[in-house]
Amino acid sequence: MHFGAALRLLRMESGISLRALAQRVGVSGAYLSRVENGHDPAPTPDRLIAIAEAIGVPAAVLLDL
Repeated sequence: MHFGAALRLLRMESGISLRALAQRVGVSGAYLSRVENGHDPAPTPDRLIAIAEAIGVPAAVLLDL
């Protein structure tokens, strides 16, 4: 499973929409969609930490992916 697919599962489990997560992290929904679909690489560590906080998972979970 690639990073984006894992991120999508974690986001969906947290009950946060793609658009809501994008707003919380300060990126576009299109960007997050590209990441989740494997078209863009994983975000920078700083952005991963923000995403982890927004979806309620430890930052290490995303950083280890």
